[in-house]
Order: sequence, then structure tokens, then C-alpha cells
Amino acid sequence: MASPDGVAGLEAGLSLGLEVVSPGHAYAVLGFDASTGLVHLWNPWGNDFQPQGEPGLESGYAVRGGHFFLPLTDFIRIFAAMHYETTIPARHRW
Repeated sequence: MASPDGVAGLEAGLSLGLEVVSPGHAYAVLGFDASTGLVHLWNPWGNDFQPQGEPGLESGYAVRGGHFFLPLTDFIRIFAAMHYETTIPARHRW
């Protein structure tokens, strides 16, 4: 998702009762592991959370120092928008 040259910002779009994701708050995408299908996210609030029960949309996901991992399918359900910022100038084709 995000490269070393850029930062991705997210906006939570669904209120699913998760302790991990706050609607309207920004998160950073730090990576994606295609072999596991997990998106690595960071919450700048730096919180810690341990779900009570099986990790998932109902119980939430484990968070350590603001870092947590979401399956790509849950990531798509939770976040309404993703914004990408880079220092690399855009190339126009016109």
C-alpha cells in the first residue's frame, strides 16, 4: 500500500463497535502482506487493546503501541476512503 516515498491516510467509514477503529479518525497504512492478506495499520494515538474473544469485527483486533493488523476484507469494510501523499511529482500525460 504505502511506499517509503509516501504516506497513506485513512478515514474510518463504518461504526462497527470496534474498540480499535474510531470513525472520522486518521490511520496510517504501514504495509500489506499479500501472503497472509493482512494490512498493517498504525493509530497515532498509540493505544493498546486486547480483544475479549476471537479477534474480528465484533471483538476488535489486538493493538500494541497503535500498531495492528486487519484482514484485507475487514479493511475494505471499515474504511470509506484512503488518501495517498507522496513527495514524488505527478507526471501528466497531457
